[in-house]
Amino acid sequence: MGINQNKLFQVILIVFLCLLIYVPSLKNGFIWDDDDYVFKNPWIKNPEGLKVIWFTHETPQYYPLVFTTFWLEYKLWGLNPVGYHTVNLILHILNALLVFWLALKIYPRLAFIAALLFAIHPIQVETVSWITERKNLLSLFFVLGAMLAYLRFDHTRKMKDYLLPVGMFVCAILSKSVAVCFIFVPVLYEWWQCGRITWRKVRLSLVFILTGFLSALYTLYLEFYHVGAHGRAFTLPFLERLMVSGRIIFFYMYKLLFPFNFMFFYPRWAVNTAIWWQWLFPLAVGLILGALIYYRKTIGRGALTLFIFYIISIFPALGFINVYPMKFSFVADHFSYLSTPCLLLLLCAVLTFFFDGLKSKFTLLSSARYKTMQWVILSLVVIYMCIQSMLLTENYKDPLTFWNNIIKKNPKVGIAYNNRGNLYYAQGNLDQALLDYNKAIEVEPDYADPYVNKGTLYAQKGNLDQALLDYNKAIEINPNHGDAYYSRGKAYQDKGNLNQALLDYNKTIELKSDYVIAYDNRGSVYIEKGMFDQALADLNKAIEIKPDDAEAYNNRGIVYYYAKGNYDQAISDYSKAIALNPNLTQGYYNRAAAYYLKHEYDKAWADVHKAEELGYAVDSQFLENLKRASGREK
Repeated sequence: MGINQNKLFQVILIVFLCLLIYVPSLKNGFIWDDDDYVFKNPWIKNPEGLKVIWFTHETPQYYPLVFTTFWLEYKLWGLNPVGYHTVNLILHILNALLVFWLALKIYPRLAFIAALLFAIHPIQVETVSWITERKNLLSLFFVLGAMLAYLRFDHTRKMKDYLLPVGMFVCAILSKSVAVCFIFVPVLYEWWQCGRITWRKVRLSLVFILTGFLSALYTLYLEFYHVGAHGRAFTLPFLERLMVSGRIIFFYMYKLLFPFNFMFFYPRWAVNTAIWWQWLFPLAVGLILGALIYYRKTIGRGALTLFIFYIISIFPALGFINVYPMKFSFVADHFSYLSTPCLLLLLCAVLTFFFDGLKSKFTLLSSARYKTMQWVILSLVVIYMCIQSMLLTENYKDPLTFWNNIIKKNPKVGIAYNNRGNLYYAQGNLDQALLDYNKAIEVEPDYADPYVNKGTLYAQKGNLDQALLDYNKAIEINPNHGDAYYSRGKAYQDKGNLNQALLDYNKTIELKSDYVIAYDNRGSVYIEKGMFDQALADLNKAIEIKPDDAEAYNNRGIVYYYAKGNYDQAISDYSKAIALNPNLTQGYYNRAAAYYLKHEYDKAWADVHKAEELGYAVDSQFLENLKRASGREK
C-alpha cells in the first residue's frame, strides 16, 4: 500500500468511526440552553434577525457566526433537531481531518493517532452532542484553518498569504472568543522552529493581538452582565484561583489518558489554601515547565511549546476568569475541546519519547511480536473509546434523560433538580416539580432560580402570597434576576397592584431588553391604566422582537379598538392573533365585538360561536345586543 493510499485509509477510518459513534445520536433532541440558542431564540426565526445577531448583544453571547448558522438552518429545516445535530457532526469530522492535516506538517509520525483519538475520545461527546456547543466546533474549525494558513504564509513569506490566517482568526473569534489563544501561534511556532523570536513575528502578531484582546474584553463584559457570571459563587481569592488552575490543567490530562466516568457536571471542588496537598497541582505545573525548559536542548523544544500552548488554550477555563458554568463545576468536558488537539499531540509525543527510550535498552520492544501487541492494544483502546462515546451520546437523548443522568452521577447539582422540576411543571406534574424545586434549594441554598420557579408554581395554584415570598427571596439572592422581577410583577398584576407590577416590569426590561412577555404584560398594565400610547409602544416592541407573538397582536387590537376607534386595524390584529393561536378564545370574542360595531353581524356570530365552542364565557349583555342588532336569535 503506497503512502497516499495509507493516508487515504487513515482518513476513511477517522470519518467512519465518527459516523459510527454519532449517527445514532442524530435522533437526539434539544437540551438545556439549546432553548436560548435555538428553539426559543426569536432572532433565528426573525427575517431581520441577522441585524440583531451581528449588530447588538441581544443573543446570549456575541458569537454572530454561530447564530448565523442557526439562522440559516432554521430556514432549511425549522426546529428539527436532526439538522442541527448533523451540522455539529460534520464540523467535528472536519475538525478531526484538520487536526490530521496540521499534525502531518508538524508531527507527521503522530498525526494519525492524534487525529483518531481526537475524533473518537469520549471527552468530545459533550461538544458534538450538545447543539449549543456549535461555538466550540466552529471556533476550532477556524483556528485550525488559521494555523494551516499561517504555516503556508510562513513558508511563502508573501503578504497576500497573510490575509487568509487573519480572516480565519477573525471568524474563529466571532464563533467563540477562546480562539484568542491563536495570537501566540506565530511567536511560539518561530521559537519552536528557530529557538528565537524576531520582531517581525511580533509585528505580524499585532493584528491578532488587537482583535483577540478586544474580543476577550467584550466577552468578559457579556459573561458578567448578560450571562450572569457574578455573585457569591464566583468570589474566589487569587490564591484559590491559582490552586484551582493547577488542578484543572491536570484534570484534562487525566481524562484524556484515563477515559472513564464522564459526567456533565463534575463535583465542584472545595478549595482551601490551608490544605497542603491542593498546592501540589500548581507546584507540579511549575516543575514540569521548569524541567521542559531545562531539558529543551536534550529533548527538543516541541514538548515545551506544546505544553505552553496547552496552558494558553485552556487559560479561559482555568478559573482566573469568571464563566457561568463554573458556578456548578470548575471543569467540563466541552471546556477542553479547543485544547484537546494540542494536549493529545503532547501526550502522544511524551509516550512515544518514553517508549523510544525503552526500545533502545530492550531489543525485545523492537520485535515484530511487540509491534503486533502494540496494534492490538491500540485497537482495543479505540474499540473501548468508540463504545464509551456511543453510550455517552444517549445521555443527550432528551431533556429528562439529560437531567436524570446528571442527578444520578452527581446528586449535589441544584440546577439539575431545578430544570427537571421545570420539565415536570410543563407536564402538569406540580407535586413532583415542587419536590425538585425544594431539593434544588436544599443542595444549593443560594440558587435563585428554584425560588422563582416555586413561586410560579404557587401562583398557578392561586397562592399569590406564597409566590411573592419566593420571588422576594430570589431577588434577595440575586438582585439582577430578570425572571424574578417579571414573575413578581405578574403576581402583583394578578393581585390588582398595577403600580408595583409596572415597577417590576420596568426592572425586567431594564435587565433584559428582549424579554418579550414583559413588554406584553407591561402593555396590558398600561391598557388597564388607560395609558394607551405607552401600551401601543410596548406591544409594537414585542411584535418586533417576536413576530409570532399572538398575545401582543390581541392586546394591540384592544388598543386600536378602545383607544383609537380603528376597528379595521383591530380586526386585522385579532385575526393575526387567531392565525398564530387558533385556540385564543379572547381573540375570537374581541373580534366579534369589533365586527359588531362595524355591523358585520354574520362574522360576529361566527366568532361568538367559536369562542363559546372553545369554552369562553361570552358576556350575556353582548349576546342580547347582538341578537337585537342582527334581528335573529342565536
